[in-house]
Amino acid sequence: MTGAYATDSPPLLPAGGARISMRDGLIHVEGCTPVAAELRAKKKGVRGKATWAAAQCPGLGKVRLKGRLDTACTSGKGVMKAKRYR
Repeated sequence: MTGAYATDSPPLLPAGGARISMRDGLIHVEGCTPVAAELRAKKKGVRGKATWAAAQCPGLGKVRLKGRLDTACTSGKGVMKAKRYR
């Protein structure tokens, strides 16, 4: 699965993070290093989650992403949480 998705909300992270991209089983958010993603195909689309260690997103601590893409993989919803970012 390959794709790039822009957010229509404020940046996800203080270092930018307005784009999420996926390629070869990795998820990349601006400001963090790419990490392996857990992706599962479901009837309503693809569910995914990823976790970044504190060292992979400088200044944020541990970062988690959970989300879902629609069946055409053109749009999605998700939640990103960082230990030191509110």
